Amino acid sequence: MGIDRRFLHDISSPLTTVHLNVENAVILLREGKPGEIKDCLEILQVAVTQLKRITGMIKEKREELIEAEQK
Repeated sequence: MGIDRRFLHDISSPLTTVHLNVENAVILLREGKPGEIKDCLEILQVAVTQLKRITGMIKEKREELIEAEQK
C-alpha cells in the first residue's frame, strides 16, 4: 500500500468515529431528555480526543511532506 493511501486509510477510522459520535450526540440532544446531557458530554469528549489524534496525524504528514520537498 502506498504511503498516501496508507495515510488515508489510517485517518479514515478516527474520522468515522468522530462522525458517528457527533451524530449520536445530536440525536440525544434532539430528544431533549435531561439525563442524557451527561451521555452527550461523554460522547463529545471521545470525539474531541479523536479529533486531536487526527490533527496530530495530519501535522506529522504535513511535516513529512515538507521535509521530502526540501530534499
